[in-house]
Amino acid sequence: MLCAIAIFVAPPSSAFSPDRCFAYPVLAPPIHYRIAELTRMLRNPHAPTRAQACMLFARGLLQHFDGDPQSAIDDYTHALGWMHDPTAIYEMRGDAYEDTGDHEKALADYAEAAKGKPEREALTNLCWVRVVRGKPLARALSECDEAIRLKPEDTNAREARCFVLYRLGRYADAVADCDAVLKEKPESAGALYMRGLARRHAGQEDAGKQDMAAAIRLSPRTADVLGSWGIKE
Repeated sequence: MLCAIAIFVAPPSSAFSPDRCFAYPVLAPPIHYRIAELTRMLRNPHAPTRAQACMLFARGLLQHFDGDPQSAIDDYTHALGWMHDPTAIYEMRGDAYEDTGDHEKALADYAEAAKGKPEREALTNLCWVRVVRGKPLARALSECDEAIRLKPEDTNAREARCFVLYRLGRYADAVADCDAVLKEKPESAGALYMRGLARRHAGQEDAGKQDMAAAIRLSPRTADVLGSWGIKE
């Protein structure tokens, strides 16, 4: 697994927290299949309200990834009133409004999100989702920074930040974060491949190629997965 979050529809007893409901398309079946599956599950009239909120949030994230921000906004909005902690929904709906060009509504949602105090895991999830989407990277970096401040040994947040820093063109910083991750998780193909890319951009061509080859040996699909995120050689 390239990172610690995945498509996850929590069981009803734990479906109240947004960080349990994050959808991560690349680690699941095709997006349209998963959207259809969640739509089917949402037709269950006996599903607890909190479970429905979780599924709506997950479907909204998938539709967001699929390039349909308006449908994402609709799902985020329906889920909003049911979530125990709506901070993540406000953040993602703000992104969706920004994608539709409605900057004022985006700012309003970000302001609402700023009133909350998301848990470290939620910050890390938001950072991952945004780095996979490739935007907004400044907000992703802020979330990863805060998650690491709260727990400096959090390798999941540090790995996410390695990806953010790479996308921002801060290659030496990306290498440093991936180094830290690989000291704790030498089997992390994602961090190894990303360090390789960052090293190549930083002028360390041979070392970078070695990292990338090692990552492929660990997980042959690594390059394809990152390529689907728009991260390529």
